[in-house]
Amino acid sequence: MKNCDVQSPRPLLIISKEHTLVEAAHFPHESGMPVTLQIPDKSEEWHPRFYMEKGERMLAGDWLGFVCDNNVQVGDMCIFVPSKGSESSMFTVHAV
Repeated sequence: MKNCDVQSPRPLLIISKEHTLVEAAHFPHESGMPVTLQIPDKSEEWHPRFYMEKGERMLAGDWLGFVCDNNVQVGDMCIFVPSKGSESSMFTVHAV
């Protein structure tokens, strides 16, 4: 994670272009749609919004809640694993 991914006032997770093709099938196809994030062994869910703007894909909104609740720091890596059998954009996130 970089500073802009995890620090207030408005952190945004910008999904790098080299990962976009691989992950595009699992994210919504419309800007402004919510996604669901879960952490293994936690019952809480976070619902940031997925945005596409000028060729960039990003998570915003409740991304800040996810960052704060899970103590995500600069230098951490988050691995988004799409949930199997889910019709919505649901991901289990492994923060390391």
